Amino acid sequence: MKVQLCCCAPCRGSYWTGLRGALQPMFHSTGLASYQPLVEAAVEELCCELQPVAAAGDSVDMHAALGNVALKAVGEAAFG
Repeated sequence: MKVQLCCCAPCRGSYWTGLRGALQPMFHSTGLASYQPLVEAAVEELCCELQPVAAAGDSVDMHAALGNVALKAVGEAAFG
């Protein structure tokens, strides 16, 4: 069985041109600036969640926590 990976790296030709045309506006400075409030809100939510954990002296998987922040911000930007 052949496994196909969904990744931009091996794209070439007209497929790459179309993909780049669809994605490039998201990385324009205007687009990036519009994401800042979403990222700040996700970070603020994480901080509120971490305060009681820190007060209790418990440990946190920060890799997972920051991954969730990124996913939340990207999800909000993509789907509202």
